[in-house]
Amino acid sequence: MSALWVVVPAHQEATRIGAALEALAAQRDRDFTLVVVDNASTDATAAIARDFADRAPFPCMC
Repeated sequence: MSALWVVVPAHQEATRIGAALEALAAQRDRDFTLVVVDNASTDATAAIARDFADRAPFPCMC
């Protein structure tokens, strides 16, 4: 388990969440766990986060 946890709160962020998550994936040090908290978005925010979690290079809970 990682010592560092990165928490990304999101609400209606479908246009930006993908780029934010890809920026985290591009980090050299990937020794962290990512948690994306979607606050009942009605757009594609949750789906984009779940898709990213399936291929994330580090532990990810979305």
